[in-house]
Amino acid sequence: MCWRPARWRCGCAACLLEVAGQELTQALALRLAEDLRRRAAFFGLASGYWLFMPIGGKLKNRSDEELFVKEIIIRGVLLLQSGATPSVVEANLKAYLEPGKRKNVAKEGAAA
Repeated sequence: MCWRPARWRCGCAACLLEVAGQELTQALALRLAEDLRRRAAFFGLASGYWLFMPIGGKLKNRSDEELFVKEIIIRGVLLLQSGATPSVVEANLKAYLEPGKRKNVAKEGAAA
């Protein structure tokens, strides 16, 4: 998370280097470079907070869900390898689900 604010800082640093390379006696060039630096900072912050942070949050949620599913699969396979019966495996794996989802699994099992 700490890398996101660094994006706008890169824009600011690039503008500062540009300003350092120019003659500072030119008031117009200095004003334009400052304006460019402000715009880079604003658009960097805006894109970071309005675009990249929501996308990152969604990706993190999807990753957490995927890890949860894989963890349940691994535990089920380990239970089957240890010699547990399928009904015991089903009961153990249902313990990881929320109560509302347990009912849905029970309905799907009865329909099949």
